[in-house]
Amino acid sequence: VAAAAGTLGFILRFVPSNIPRLNEVRIDWVVLSVALLISILTGLLFGLAPALHSAKVALSSAIREGGGGSGYSTKTGRLRDVLIVSEVALAVILMVGAGLLLRTLRDLLQENPGFNPTRVVTANIQLPNPNEREKDPYLDIPHRATFNRELLRRMKAIPGVELAAITSALPGTNTNPNAVGGIANEGFAIEDRPDESFQDLRAERIRISPDYFKVLQTSLLRGRSFTEDDEDGKPLVAIIDESTAHKYWPTLDPLGRRVRFIRDPAKPWTTIVGIVKDIKSDGLDIDGVPHIYVSTYQDSSKRLSLVFRTSLSATVLEPQIRHEIQSIDPGLPVFGVASMNDVLDRSLASRRFSADLVGGLAGLAVLLASIGIYGLLAYMVGQRSREIGIRMALGARPEDIQRMFLRKGVALAGVGVVAGLIFSASTASVMASLLYGVRPHDPVVFVIVPLLLFAIAAVASYLPARRATQVNPLSAIREA
Repeated sequence: VAAAAGTLGFILRFVPSNIPRLNEVRIDWVVLSVALLISILTGLLFGLAPALHSAKVALSSAIREGGGGSGYSTKTGRLRDVLIVSEVALAVILMVGAGLLLRTLRDLLQENPGFNPTRVVTANIQLPNPNEREKDPYLDIPHRATFNRELLRRMKAIPGVELAAITSALPGTNTNPNAVGGIANEGFAIEDRPDESFQDLRAERIRISPDYFKVLQTSLLRGRSFTEDDEDGKPLVAIIDESTAHKYWPTLDPLGRRVRFIRDPAKPWTTIVGIVKDIKSDGLDIDGVPHIYVSTYQDSSKRLSLVFRTSLSATVLEPQIRHEIQSIDPGLPVFGVASMNDVLDRSLASRRFSADLVGGLAGLAVLLASIGIYGLLAYMVGQRSREIGIRMALGARPEDIQRMFLRKGVALAGVGVVAGLIFSASTASVMASLLYGVRPHDPVVFVIVPLLLFAIAAVASYLPARRATQVNPLSAIREA
């Protein structure tokens, strides 16, 4: 029980905080009781089976199998071999899975998010939604635009802040309400293409303020960015990213084209005025989602994220951000103040935990397989000591004896490795949705894992094989 509690506490230290009801996880006595019962039954089952088998062995059979002096039953030996092979195969399967997940994590850590996260600090604000609409000071776009302008004015006045901007979707976090699981769910229309339905034309709408791309140091490829004049009452404008341009205007120039979102059928058409480099707004592992950026002064949201380019750390900046925001409205909650690097790192927490968990299980399986190989060969050396002594008395060299047991251990590992690789290769497609930048049949993983298992098997086999060379032939013959 103490070990279970300690292990649970250790594992929870690495579990991502965004897992629902994580604070309710604790030792459950019903689950613990069932686990103990299963453990006892397993011990009885696997302990009684050999005992019952031994009780039924006929004397003539025992003499026939053991008379050769080996002391190693053929039937029981085969069963032990099967168990060792199974352990090795399981270790291979888990190691392949862990290897694929670790390579995915490595690729994501090296992934270019489409912007420069260095020296960027983020914060989040949620505007209130009162039940009575007449009491909502942020009900319509003009009121929210006024708040956004005052908010940015105060943020830019903080010493150490070079630039500040607003966005409705913090980059790399998949927090955009207009996307579910990285899939754009907002339809739009293109003015000169009436035959295409809203189901065919889909993109994420992201509301930003004029300096957003400057804060993130993202390249504007063509056209212009938003200005302070792009406000409510002026012609609606939008900026699209490369993915949107390539998907919906592969052979045409998107600049000057006009679009309209399905949720705003009464609004005028929005003119595309710029094209920007792709930003991974939905997560480092999600590519090619079309984005349409609109001015937060023309189309704003009640969930805001602030991004700052600053020389200050998030810890130093946080109290100043809170003070300025609550001086505008004391009731506004401010949360999630962190550096952009930390935000991106936390966005990979679930993948990191999965890789650590599978890696831990793989390590445990390798340990058990190593102990199994070592234990089997050590048992064989003890049971076949008379045979070893006779072989050595008849001229067998110590290295021949050692090689015999090494071959046994490596052969068992080889069968297990082949079985594990076949199973892993046939089921690798199941892991495809968990991978990024790595093929399910990644050759690096499928080469390194067998080599590593063979090396471990050789080490596990060496110690009992070496002990076999130290058998005294005279003592063994005398015992025989």
